[in-house]
Amino acid sequence: MEVVVVAQQEDCLPLARSIAGETGLPLWENGAGEADYLLMVTPQGLEVQCRLAPREKPLQLAWLQGTLAYRCKQGGKEQLARAMGKGQPLILDATAGLGQDAFVLACQGYSVTMMERNPLLAALLRDGLQRLAQQAEGQSLALRLKLQAGDSVDYMLANGGGHEVVYLDPMYPQQPRKAAQKKEMRHLRSLLGEEDGGERLLLAALGYANRRVVVKRPSWAPPLPGPSPALTLPGSSTRFDIYLIQG
Repeated sequence: MEVVVVAQQEDCLPLARSIAGETGLPLWENGAGEADYLLMVTPQGLEVQCRLAPREKPLQLAWLQGTLAYRCKQGGKEQLARAMGKGQPLILDATAGLGQDAFVLACQGYSVTMMERNPLLAALLRDGLQRLAQQAEGQSLALRLKLQAGDSVDYMLANGGGHEVVYLDPMYPQQPRKAAQKKEMRHLRSLLGEEDGGERLLLAALGYANRRVVVKRPSWAPPLPGPSPALTLPGSSTRFDIYLIQG
């Protein structure tokens, strides 16, 4: 999939040039050619437009709205928070994606480092964090979230465990009878492509985490290849496989 950076208007061009330099994505100053995705720099922030679905609303991170705002009010009812264990451990979200689960954890008081290897998604996350910090109700949440662009497997293999919990949400496998996917998931699958099954990611996480590794999986899918989880928290559509680190 080809992705290009485009400025919506002339006064957005300096920021568009900066983002193109940071991400390594090409900048189109005169149209967007035949690119599949546009990373559009607007006065209201960054948004992704899919040229293959021109009628769809552009994708922009708005963590304080809609379903995520509701999830933030659920407190201890969130299985995601329960899967992290007792207390409020430092968490490395090694597959941040659109940052939704990291944001929900921040709402519950956790400090989360988000890692994202895809430059477009990392740019969206950085923009989302900046806009979150500018909103009165989001300032305290933004302080609990940190972004680090790069490959999380390389990072975990090169560093000792600085986080008590590593959270993994690898791309879900395709269902034999594929149901209609949400817009966000369709875009993620198009941008990231199919992943390698997650075994390398899991093994790196098990060698890095100090207390546990938590893996989000579809309820119908098998665990990631590798060691078997010690615990499982089931749900209607997803579950959390938990791997305990022996100290």
